[in-house]
Amino acid sequence: GDLTCRSSKLSAITVAADEVPSAVDELTLVGLAACFAEGETVVSGARELRVKETDRISAMVDVLRAFGVTCAERVDGLEVEGRDAPLTGARVSSRGDHRIAMTAAPLGLCVFLAGPLARAQDVSDADRRAARDLFLTGTRLKDEGKCREALDAFERSRRVIDAPTTV
Repeated sequence: GDLTCRSSKLSAITVAADEVPSAVDELTLVGLAACFAEGETVVSGARELRVKETDRISAMVDVLRAFGVTCAERVDGLEVEGRDAPLTGARVSSRGDHRIAMTAAPLGLCVFLAGPLARAQDVSDADRRAARDLFLTGTRLKDEGKCREALDAFERSRRVIDAPTTV
């Protein structure tokens, strides 16, 4: 069958304790989406996130704050205020947790692909397209040359991406 996708504005949500067990591994992505939603997203009843590969609640709040997102840590979850303002460039630690890394990477790409940073002299249009392609297609890239091109683009622009600069 066909899959039709449309963009739309995101709205904040509340994830209650009874919803957590079926989505516990996806809650870091809820935090990511909440950055771009209108309003305040609240996750509660997710104390289990504190005993994963790392304390995911604390790690998520640290990552989101580093990118300039207003958020708060709760004993059993987090609160994230959506924003219209651009994110702030940041260098963050995944604390060795792949889910934190998978959440921080798209935030970094949002900074890289937006505004003045994306127009920096040492980041060409081809570099931005390659980075965007890598983000959009993820690990499903079948063309090894295209993947290498995208990774090379990231390496060439590392000092731009890593710079703690507001976009």
